[in-house]
Amino acid sequence: MIAACLAYIWLIYLGAVAVRDQWLSVIHRSDRCDLSLFQLGLRLLDHFLNEDFPIPVGFVYLTFLIFLSGSEVVTIDAMGCQTKIAH
Repeated sequence: MIAACLAYIWLIYLGAVAVRDQWLSVIHRSDRCDLSLFQLGLRLLDHFLNEDFPIPVGFVYLTFLIFLSGSEVVTIDAMGCQTKIAH
């Protein structure tokens, strides 16, 4: 059961890597994204295996910055936690 949980978290991490490193245009349609981070991670893993690319196996804490209008910045980490930062 622990192995299944770690595999699930790792695929979500790969989905976050796909978003961060802009693999979406390669593994999914370019006009919109309607897949979860898990599905994106699964597709990225499939693409890496098919193309013999190295597969990221480390769990690095990813953070995304989203700049909103005005002086507000929101950070969203890989687990979905949002933090507002006054800029």
